[in-house]
Amino acid sequence: MATTDSCSQAQDSDDLFPIVGAVLCGGRSSRLGTDKFALRHPNGSTLLQHACGRLAALTSSVAVVGGGDVDPDFLALPDAADDQGPVAGIVAALRWAKSQNAVGCLVTPVDMPGLTVADLAALLGLWERNASHPACLVHADDERVQPLVGVYPVAAIDQLQALLHTPHRSLSRWLNQRSFDSLVLPADRMININRPQDWQAFLQSFRSDMNANLRFQTPGQAIDAVADRLSVVAVDSAVDDVCGRVLASDVTADRDSPAADVSAMDGYALREEDRKQGVALEISGHALPGSPPPRIAPGCVAKIFTGAVVPDEADLVIRREDVIESEHSIVLADAAMACPVGANIRRAGENVPRGGPVLSRGQLIRSPQRAALENFGVDRPTVYRRVRVTVITTGDELVIASQVSSAPLQPWQIRNSNQAALIAALRPHRWIDLAKPLHAIDDPETLRQTVDQAIQGSDAVLLTGGVSAGDHDYVPAIVRQLGADVIFHKLPIRPGKPILAAVSEQGKLIVGLPGNPVSATMGCRRFVQPWLSKMAGIGHWKPSPPSVRLQSPGTKTLPLHWMRGVRVIAPGLAVPVVGRGSGDLVALGQTDGFVELPPDASGEGPWPFFDWA
Repeated sequence: MATTDSCSQAQDSDDLFPIVGAVLCGGRSSRLGTDKFALRHPNGSTLLQHACGRLAALTSSVAVVGGGDVDPDFLALPDAADDQGPVAGIVAALRWAKSQNAVGCLVTPVDMPGLTVADLAALLGLWERNASHPACLVHADDERVQPLVGVYPVAAIDQLQALLHTPHRSLSRWLNQRSFDSLVLPADRMININRPQDWQAFLQSFRSDMNANLRFQTPGQAIDAVADRLSVVAVDSAVDDVCGRVLASDVTADRDSPAADVSAMDGYALREEDRKQGVALEISGHALPGSPPPRIAPGCVAKIFTGAVVPDEADLVIRREDVIESEHSIVLADAAMACPVGANIRRAGENVPRGGPVLSRGQLIRSPQRAALENFGVDRPTVYRRVRVTVITTGDELVIASQVSSAPLQPWQIRNSNQAALIAALRPHRWIDLAKPLHAIDDPETLRQTVDQAIQGSDAVLLTGGVSAGDHDYVPAIVRQLGADVIFHKLPIRPGKPILAAVSEQGKLIVGLPGNPVSATMGCRRFVQPWLSKMAGIGHWKPSPPSVRLQSPGTKTLPLHWMRGVRVIAPGLAVPVVGRGSGDLVALGQTDGFVELPPDASGEGPWPFFDWA
């Protein structure tokens, strides 16, 4: 038996291995009060959905062995007979793998939720070194083999089938009689859920790990925590063009709206006592918008137009459609006799009385708000000053396209798409003041000076690159050296897990976005824009995205909040744009935005949709 530590064999879980996956779901436990596969993982999914999601992230397709048709998103293979145990389940999985032209099958039981995608990826990497032998997990404490978590070659079908006809049918004994590779894992990740105390032990371990590694478990929690620490910019009271700016004070009505009783229709104004059917009523005057109202003589009417002030004598306005008109008089039709007193009159102040609220502090001034300001005589309202933002890209490999000579780029050079993407995302907002973008090479002192300079002259500093854990990822340490409080570093999201957010003593924002273009672009939309909105004084700054359903979403899940690029094909309907990782700008360029799926979720949704606003 060859044994390997899990850390040395971890693979990138985005890669797909040329094998299939199977969840063993035949076991039952009455002591837990429900079937194991139906237990709820702390992330909200069932244990079966969680197990299937781990395999879907690593394999080409996933099947469930035993347990019946428990999840419509995954193929259900026939349940093994009770007296044959897990060997029959693995044989069924391998037969299915063979039908899929796979060379092996990654098998996990439904009741080991402590396993991670990285654990299984490491096991796959180990197995790929010698795909003719099985590869299984081993307990770190006592070196016991856990044969139900393993990669079994399809070529082992006949041997395992023969094992079914032996008295013991022990997988562990079968493995120990031949060559196999093993991966050692700590006991807390190998908890097998058979008793209530096992389940409680797992829940305690899970919550402890999550709290230790990640301060926030959802994007919303992280956004709120940072926003609570940010300062709103100061007020600017000398702005000529306020379109696109943010109101810094409430606006009230300088007079009633409407300022007088006005007609809501083209028609005729008259007294109630003169409303008589079959009698010709003389037109004694005309009420026109923008003119004082005429006096209505007794027994007469005034011709009136929409928006004109209603004469004092009038009790109602009759529509033109409800009268018989002559050149100098009208006769009321039947419909006119049914109109109530006050019909078709908009009363003074019914929109808002003098001194009443018109607009609120924190509203963004767009065309409707600009119209309201003009209507109430406010041509230079008090607004917040614009949020000063500096974008800093980092990395020796980046070049600015406009600064490159006609000579072709070297293979190690990359055009600075992050700078272009962030500026394009922020420039349309007139409440943002973009400083000249900066670039820093991978030198800690150069980067420190650049970030320090940017913080001094800005309200917010956005960095891309240098936030992970590599030898040249200096951003986290430099942000702390400059006195900023790091609210979080890393979130359970993909893409963009290494994201960092910090706030200075003055309430300024510093964000470190990953250097991969998809991560940086989505991180800016999901996190940076709400924070900048809060700093700008916008009242309703929290995102409230619409929902869309996905066409052909597939069954793949991730144990993280998944920001998945999509293209809108109809109102409320989008299709996923399949990319090749967080550096795939071709796929990103085909998207209209992204949906956000919670951990281990799949299906058509509906899911919240963030467009490239």
